[in-house]
Amino acid sequence: MKALGAYEKCRRYIECHSEHPDEFNHYLKTKGYFPTVTISRQTGAGAAMVGEKFIEIMNNQLTEPKCEWTYFDKNLIEKVLSDYNLPKMLVNIKIEDKYSNVETLIKDFFWFNESNWSLVYKTSKTILKLAEMGNVVIVGRGSNIIASKLKNVFHVRLIAPLESRIKHIQEYFGMSIKEAEEYIRREEETRRRYLKSYFYKEIENPVHYHLILNTQLLGYDGAAEIIARTVTKKFPKVYAEAVH
Repeated sequence: MKALGAYEKCRRYIECHSEHPDEFNHYLKTKGYFPTVTISRQTGAGAAMVGEKFIEIMNNQLTEPKCEWTYFDKNLIEKVLSDYNLPKMLVNIKIEDKYSNVETLIKDFFWFNESNWSLVYKTSKTILKLAEMGNVVIVGRGSNIIASKLKNVFHVRLIAPLESRIKHIQEYFGMSIKEAEEYIRREEETRRRYLKSYFYKEIENPVHYHLILNTQLLGYDGAAEIIARTVTKKFPKVYAEAVH
């Protein structure tokens, strides 16, 4: 996804929900909720490609209201934080669940407060609100841990052999083999430390995920199709038919 195009899609997603809260709330009463997918990934496993293809599949079968599936990664979440106060902006959307309020989730499941690690706190609040609204793919930032108590969220981890991931990073960023290896090493350590430091969780622990997929064996499109089929089956009230 190109950065500018991706941000424009995020902006339209937020505006769609904020401008039509009554329509959205009516749909929630009949369907229960919209699904959300979180993606944790090994560096170079192709999360952006898988997410893009998954969104294409899901948007092709989207029902009313037409707030399309949208992709948020670290950079897009931080950009949204700088441009919008998302939790307050969308306060009129009412999710019918025990944990229908982001403040309740923050209080019940996070030991830090707003005065500590302010960016992590604000990022977590934003991720929770996005996850509540649904029709969204959230990549990284501990989103699977943050949204673990929400009933509408499906958690995926993407993996691939190191050689495959090095090749992907080389092609994506135009790096040498050595540069790609170092980039992967640095990113993996940063992600592992982030989850361990703020949420006391191990990123590799399989119990945090509904589905773990090898993108080298499946291909990016194949992984996206498996996720789409599984999500439609898991949320039959939202999707009357499986993906064909």
